[in-house]
Amino acid sequence: MKTSLSIQDSLLPFLPLLYIAWADGVLEEHEMAFIKKQIEENDTINPDTKLLVYKWLDPTNQPTARELAYWKSYIRQHADLLNPTEKQDLFNTGSQLAKKQDSEQWSNIETRESLILIEDYLGIASDEAIRSVYEINPVSSSQKSIEIKPEASYVESLKVLLQHGNADLKRKVQDILNPHKESIESYDDDLKTRKEKVLKWTQELASAGLGNLAYPKQYGGADSMVQYSAVFEEISKYDLSLTIKFGVHFGLFGGSVASLGTTFHHDKYLKDIGSIALPGCFAMTEMYHGSNVKALQTTAIYQEESQTFIIHTPTQNDRKTYIGNAAMHAQMATVFAQLIVNEEEHGIHAFLVPIRDQHGVTMPGITIGDNGHKMGLNGVDNGTLHFDSITIPKKNLLNKYGDVDEDGQYTSPISSPSRRFFTMLGTLVGGRLCVPIAGNTAAKKALNMAVYFALDRKQFGPPGKPEQSIMDYPTHQKS
Repeated sequence: MKTSLSIQDSLLPFLPLLYIAWADGVLEEHEMAFIKKQIEENDTINPDTKLLVYKWLDPTNQPTARELAYWKSYIRQHADLLNPTEKQDLFNTGSQLAKKQDSEQWSNIETRESLILIEDYLGIASDEAIRSVYEINPVSSSQKSIEIKPEASYVESLKVLLQHGNADLKRKVQDILNPHKESIESYDDDLKTRKEKVLKWTQELASAGLGNLAYPKQYGGADSMVQYSAVFEEISKYDLSLTIKFGVHFGLFGGSVASLGTTFHHDKYLKDIGSIALPGCFAMTEMYHGSNVKALQTTAIYQEESQTFIIHTPTQNDRKTYIGNAAMHAQMATVFAQLIVNEEEHGIHAFLVPIRDQHGVTMPGITIGDNGHKMGLNGVDNGTLHFDSITIPKKNLLNKYGDVDEDGQYTSPISSPSRRFFTMLGTLVGGRLCVPIAGNTAAKKALNMAVYFALDRKQFGPPGKPEQSIMDYPTHQKS
């Protein structure tokens, strides 16, 4: 082994730089040249120290794995008293080591600027420059020591912190879905099999009381959209089809009943929706009108003599489409339609329409289609709904913001049709917010996968040297 570091005091301030420079196993020629240039132009560094640093930058004299391990251990041991905010760059860590040897004169502006330039050139993010020094290396079971325990507790504490107070709920989701992980990550299923699996996982989550968290407490919920969102976020780490299925049934279908319905609807439906004993769907979007809700053409015409509504789809262009849960599993739909009373239009309202019986048989007058294969979301049974003059009872109108009284007259606590329309849609915003939450989680998962792949994949390298990880390239780090 080369001369002990314990007697090379002048090298200590540059030890973090040398460790980081060689830690990945390959230091390219242009990188070494840049480092030497910065050191050479720094007149505050002793010439003997410069020669010593140059020696350690020589590729024919690069440190061995044992020496790198010793350097890392030395830095951790002697710089560990640093305030955490000072463990952010090569200069502060090197300064700390210099002070250990009464070399405080080394800590100057010129050297700081030199090291900052070197960090930038090597593609080292300043706040992560010395991070690897403080990480635990993987060890075999025979090498485990008590040092692992506090580090493990830090990891667990950080996990809890990032759960935003919902660690127990998210752990509950993990306990349910982890046993299915192999099946979740397998995409060899045909469409029907995949959809049935997603339904089964949704039912397991419901049985654990995780679907109804946003519903009022008297109906088995927790009256907490925050808790529901936390569960939704955790599910999205596993399978986005399951995320959509869960959100459509509990968030959109159940949410429409909870937010747009009144006590009658809550008492009759919410418990069964929360347990998914009554699977449902949210039938808003139409083929030619997309999310332009005001322009929907499905009609709900009030029949005063029978106190019923006739739900009708005027043309094939007006059929409901891409309705989650509709193709296979939903027994009831919240249908958004133009309410017409005494030939007067009152705008879009929501109605509960049975579409299948308990045995899965389609109700008379309803045509159900399947939207088929979808990239990445084949576990969701998106389908189409066409209503041919279906009759439903008057009480199936979700009447919190608009109703028809006993005399057949339309009434509403909100006189303005526009304000009434936006109030109805506004009650569903909580569920809409869950979509970007899931999207953000999926993006984080994708980033995590990309980083691990970039660390694992290797290509090219100096002549006669091993290939290096593509993550070593600054351009890849910044992409």
